Amino acid sequence: MRNDFLPDGETVAPHLRDRRDNDSETSGLPFQSKTAPEHHASMHGHGCPRRNLFGGNAVLEASALTSGARGLSPAHTDEPNGAMSKILILGATSPIARALAMRFAAEGNSVFLAARDRVEAERLAADITIRTGAAAIPGVFDAAELYFHATFFEKTLAALGGLDGVILCFGTLGDETTAQTSPDEAVATVNQNFTGAVSLLTLAARHLEQQRSGFIVVIGSVAGERGRAKNYVYGSAKGALAIFAQGLRARMARAGVQVLTVKLGTVDTRMTWGRDSRLVMAPEAAADKIIAAWRRKAEVVYVPWLWRPIMGVVRMIPERIFKRTTF
Repeated sequence: MRNDFLPDGETVAPHLRDRRDNDSETSGLPFQSKTAPEHHASMHGHGCPRRNLFGGNAVLEASALTSGARGLSPAHTDEPNGAMSKILILGATSPIARALAMRFAAEGNSVFLAARDRVEAERLAADITIRTGAAAIPGVFDAAELYFHATFFEKTLAALGGLDGVILCFGTLGDETTAQTSPDEAVATVNQNFTGAVSLLTLAARHLEQQRSGFIVVIGSVAGERGRAKNYVYGSAKGALAIFAQGLRARMARAGVQVLTVKLGTVDTRMTWGRDSRLVMAPEAAADKIIAAWRRKAEVVYVPWLWRPIMGVVRMIPERIFKRTTF
C-alpha cells in the first residue's frame, strides 16, 4: 500500500502528467494505486487540448435544448423559500458537479453549467434538460482567465435572468513536483485553485449581497487543512480558499446570504481511479451530503464525514513531528 496522501486523492498515470482538469475536486489519504487504463479520460478538459474557450467575444453559447421542458414537468423545489432558483455551477462537468446539477434541476431550478469543455457542457445541459425538463444552459469559462470573468458573469446573469446561487466545483492538482521548483507552475496552480475562485466568488458575492438573498457553496479540499511536504503548493491554495470562504461567510451573513464550505475528502472520480479505501465516496452520495448540508444551512461540512476527526488528529500533531512525516 502506498503512503501517498496526494491532494484530491489523485493517482497520476504517466499519460496524465499534463495539466489536470480544472473541473474536478477530490481529496484523499494514502491508498493503493492501480495503473489507469489507456482509454481513461485526460485530466485536462476531459481529453480536449488546452485552449482559450472564450473564443474572443463568444463567451457563452446557450444550447437550443435549454428552452423548456421537452414534454417533462419540472418537480417542485425543496428550497427553504419554496421558490425556483437560478444557479450557476462553476466546473460543471466534474462528477460531483454533474450530480449536484441533476439534483437541483430535478426540483425545477434553472442551472447554468460553466466549464472549460464547451462540448461536454452542451452534452450535460442536453442530458439534464431531457431528464428533468428544467432549463440547463451550457457556457464556457477558464478560472485562470481573470480578465474575462466580469464579462462571463454579466452574460451568465443575462442568460439565467438573474442569480440565486453559485456552486464552485473547480480545482486542479497541477504538477506538484514541478511547482515546488518552478515559479510559473506554482503560480498556475494557485491561480487555478485560489485566485480564479476569488475573482468569480467576489463577483457573485457582490450581486447576491445587493439583492440580499441567495447562497454560495465552495467545494474545497481537506488538503488545505495543513501544509505537507508532498503537496504544499496545492494545499496552500485550498487552505487560502477555505479562509476566504470563512471571511466571505461572515460578511454575507449580514445580507442574509448563506456560504457553505465543503471540505472534500476522497470521491470516486477519474482522479481517484484505482483507489481502494472505505473512505472513497461515490459522487452521487457526496452530492446528497452537500445538498443536505445546504438545506440545514450548515457553514462547514466534511464529505465524507469521517474526514473531520481524521483531520482533527492531523492538525494536533506537533510541528516538530509533523515535518518529518512522509504521507
